[in-house]
Amino acid sequence: MRDVAEYLAGVLCRRVADKLKALRTVFQRCAEAPPVGECLYVHVLLRTEDRFYTSYEEWLRETGLPRNKATKKLWEESAYLGGSIKLTALAELEALSRER
Repeated sequence: MRDVAEYLAGVLCRRVADKLKALRTVFQRCAEAPPVGECLYVHVLLRTEDRFYTSYEEWLRETGLPRNKATKKLWEESAYLGGSIKLTALAELEALSRER
């Protein structure tokens, strides 16, 4: 039983390490890139404060993100999922990394 637990722990650690490496690569590439595509999600994660935003306009003003279909969609999805823009952006970023 202990061997199985150690094996599973090793597998899980490798999976987490692989995900972390992939996210780190995306963050490094997107830090200086414009907020487009997957880089939009990185900018959202870096610029959005951990607080409640009362409107799309307020969030755009505070983060400096562009007003476009992608940010509007992200705002609407996060409102639907309970208001966490950062969690929505992270979920989108993870989904994109799984597609690769």
